[in-house]
Amino acid sequence: MPKMTNTSTEIDKSVVITGVGIVSPLGLNSTTHYSNLLNGKSAVNGNTEEFNFPTIYPCAKVSGFDARQMIPNRSLRKLLAPTAKYAMVAAGEAIENAGLSDETTLLNEAGIYVGSLALDVQMNKFAAALFECIEDDTFDYSAFGKRGMNLIDPLFLVKGLPNSAICGVAIEHQINGPNLNITNGPVSGLQAIATAASAIRKGLIDIAVVGAYDSLLNAESLAANIIDDRLSSNTEHPESACRPFSTDRNGFAPSEGAAFVILESRTSALKRTAPILASIRGIGEATDTSALLNGSSNTPDHSDRALFNATSKALQRASMKFSDVDVIYGTGLATVKDDMREIHTVRELDHGDSALQYTAATGALGFAGAASGIQSFAHACLGLKQQVVPPLVNCTNPLEELPFNVSAEVLNLDCSTALVWNSDYGYKHAAIVIASER
Repeated sequence: MPKMTNTSTEIDKSVVITGVGIVSPLGLNSTTHYSNLLNGKSAVNGNTEEFNFPTIYPCAKVSGFDARQMIPNRSLRKLLAPTAKYAMVAAGEAIENAGLSDETTLLNEAGIYVGSLALDVQMNKFAAALFECIEDDTFDYSAFGKRGMNLIDPLFLVKGLPNSAICGVAIEHQINGPNLNITNGPVSGLQAIATAASAIRKGLIDIAVVGAYDSLLNAESLAANIIDDRLSSNTEHPESACRPFSTDRNGFAPSEGAAFVILESRTSALKRTAPILASIRGIGEATDTSALLNGSSNTPDHSDRALFNATSKALQRASMKFSDVDVIYGTGLATVKDDMREIHTVRELDHGDSALQYTAATGALGFAGAASGIQSFAHACLGLKQQVVPPLVNCTNPLEELPFNVSAEVLNLDCSTALVWNSDYGYKHAAIVIASER
């Protein structure tokens, strides 16, 4: 592959990644998380004792998270929901890994861009209040006003606001530059990266703290995914429930967590001799409005070209061909429709005769909604830095028609360019091309 070069003008405008932070079911920091991912471990299990509701579906839940130890600020611990607390810790790790912990002036002028779920409120929080007001199968509204409301956490709305984590991170690290919170489903994380990178290229900021967090472990998300037949029902072997691109796939496992990265202008990173993991080369987004009309059935629709369009835009803006890509960090939802969308996109893009590797973390990690895109982005950055590709966990019987290579083991691979893409069940798509800094 030809070596990529930059002119001085391109260097000034280019965006690099200098820090990563992760809280997930695989680990409470990026080191533990990534090590477990490379070792092919699965965080998916069938133990639902810690859940606030019963479920028969395999899930991946963050465990061992002690907010009292990990978030010193008592007020923030009180005001933030669990998922927002994950974001606080992940953002703090990314800032520390980028060498910005003591750079108060730089952080003060930095931007913060976060993708999140729309409302972080568990409906069962109202159960006690509602049951208190039911007598003889009739709901007593006066009883709700007198007794029921006293059983509801008065801070439930503050804790559930979609921008609670962005506020917490900004307060904790005194980040006073531009900020934006995106609630747009699974693509929210990559859209946050796209917006932050654009701000850096325009010279609005030099540094951006960018992340996403989410949890699909709530009654509403479970109900929606059950209705659309997306969840794996493999309760006998929950650790292998999610099997992307395997002949025996039958859906994904819902998950939760947070991931953050530090984006920075190359000029800023070089000036402070920051550790550069990778650089952003091109970004593309696209929407398939026809999917809104056709519904979200699990039947493959080969006319879906939105992922193709998003990827084509990213490659065009990177001044690259698809054959320049060494590895794809995909979505891997393990449903027929979603897997086939990725397969047909790769076929249509045409990688030629050169080898193309594919990986996704869903088999090991489950699917964490808005957090999934930045999780993949972080994996790609770490993979390019270490020259490895994480395994595609649980793809035990790969489909014969795969137009890319998959591996059940970690690969030591000479990689210069990675493509990260993410989809919102066929509706919205985002793709980012990143390059190694060797």
